[in-house]
Amino acid sequence: MTKLLNKLTKPYIIDMEYYIYHIPGVKIGMTEDLEKRMSDQGFTEWEILETHACIYEGSRRELELQAEYGLPIDAIPYFKIVNISTPISTRKGGLGLVNSDKFFNVCSRGGKAGRKLTFEQAEEIRAKYVPRKYTAKMLAEEYGVRFVTIRKIIYKESYITP
Repeated sequence: MTKLLNKLTKPYIIDMEYYIYHIPGVKIGMTEDLEKRMSDQGFTEWEILETHACIYEGSRRELELQAEYGLPIDAIPYFKIVNISTPISTRKGGLGLVNSDKFFNVCSRGGKAGRKLTFEQAEEIRAKYVPRKYTAKMLAEEYGVRFVTIRKIIYKESYITP
């Protein structure tokens, strides 16, 4: 009973994937439905920079990437915009609202989730990866990031362009 109660009171956002996209020279944004978003905005060319299962981690990274790329930085994080129109507790996978002022730490996993790699490091990771010899797990430990980050780099789902 206690485990179930803890699960219900923790701020989980599950079964969703949030895409951080880049329209070169225009903007960096975040969405759940990339094809619809690009169609609505009238863009035909874009790249996916990162994907996140956690809306708060994704929102934090979106702001960081906007600053890193020198593009306009959103005044309101993505998760707040979504919450204005649809509260998390009623959204698919949402089990409760979270204190938005502390969103930077909601999805953190030992500090590794927030670490940034350079494009050059991503290229090194791709070059070093050898299945069953120099594994993604070993690379994750070496670079101090999560396994999923390495997997996305290896399969070119993130860090595609400098």
